[in-house]
Amino acid sequence: MSDIVIKTPEQIALMRESGHLLAQVFAYLDEHVKVGVTTMQINDLVER
Repeated sequence: MSDIVIKTPEQIALMRESGHLLAQVFAYLDEHVKVGVTTMQINDLVER
């Protein structure tokens, strides 16, 4: 069994910020992911 780890308010704030950034990346990619686009092209977009 695993122990329950209580996050600090600072850790929760960082997790929230990370989630917002990831949501922005997904929203950006929505308009670029389509038939014929390679995963490498998508990767390059994300890195930029």
